[in-house]
Amino acid sequence: MQSHTSTVDGIEMRWEETGAGDPVILLHGIPTCPALWRDVAPKIQGRRVLAWEMPGYGESIPQGEGRDISVSAQADYLVAWMRDQGIDRAVLAAHDLGGGVAQIAAVRHPEMVSGLLLTNAISYDSWPVPLVSAVATTGSVTKHAPDGSFHKLLKTMFSKGHVTDAAAEAAFDAHAPHYARHGEAEAFVRQAQSLDVEDTKAIADKLPTLNIPARIVWGAADDFQKIEYGERLAKDLSAPLRRIAEGKHFTPEDHPEVLADEINALIRTIDVNNAGGASRHPRDTAAGPKPYIFATCILARHSVSLHDATIRTMPRQGVPYAPCPDPRRDPSIGPCPPSTMVNDDDDIGACFVGRFSNGAGAEGHQKPRLFLLR
Repeated sequence: MQSHTSTVDGIEMRWEETGAGDPVILLHGIPTCPALWRDVAPKIQGRRVLAWEMPGYGESIPQGEGRDISVSAQADYLVAWMRDQGIDRAVLAAHDLGGGVAQIAAVRHPEMVSGLLLTNAISYDSWPVPLVSAVATTGSVTKHAPDGSFHKLLKTMFSKGHVTDAAAEAAFDAHAPHYARHGEAEAFVRQAQSLDVEDTKAIADKLPTLNIPARIVWGAADDFQKIEYGERLAKDLSAPLRRIAEGKHFTPEDHPEVLADEINALIRTIDVNNAGGASRHPRDTAAGPKPYIFATCILARHSVSLHDATIRTMPRQGVPYAPCPDPRRDPSIGPCPPSTMVNDDDDIGACFVGRFSNGAGAEGHQKPRLFLLR
């Protein structure tokens, strides 16, 4: 990834960038920087990937001096930077504090967010965590702690938040040098004292009103952000929740393949929405009529996805589309609550009009019934 800077509203903003295409913006938290996403970004397919650095964090720590760096303010900075870069609309993938920034930005400017992925993110009243709250409360003491104490604090956070010691050490090596160059504990105290839980509580009741494709990925063994908050976000955003059973807090560093898979899945959903139907493929332009594809409704643990004019099931929840206008349905299955419609540019697409049968499948799963009508 290449480093870039731009001055926006008097703030020198920094980000890492790779790839080309529609933008995907990656957001970090505390005590991290864009390097959090170093192993995820290369795996995101066919997109311009930008890992934005919050002012007051990472190499941008100096930009936080004498400036509001609350989560609420960061959402405004993010939007201002997007506009400066000519980004009208982007997927936001966010971790920790960055998840709060993404939620607030989506509520304030839903037209600028094409998709939302949250992983072990702050939300509702889930934060600040006790360790960070203690630093905020005892700021002057922390600033003047004996040499080496702050490094021990960072190592404790990374150790508690990573699955292996090796991953924790790699995270320390990636993120700690920014503090070493820019004020050590003083910078961390400034970050901690900027945090206000009211920032996310103020927009919590707006989350269920967002009509934005979303996915949730959660390390279920996280001691900082409990899985119950991931479940609540999934419910409010009507989003699938992918649990990482052994996962802890810093999922982008411990499980980059999972994060990349989920971001790519979100992108595919958005592409289907934007195309109004199945993903484009060379054979889509072949002569002859395309079939209507009738399949079953989407239940909580499955989705139906269109690709190369076929339908397959995956253990993820689907994304609701506009109600299907075609009243046809299989009488043996009955009405679908709710029906779902995906159209391509020629108004030929897929209508999900049934329910999952009780056929055999993986434990807790059900198979769909598929109908092809020409």
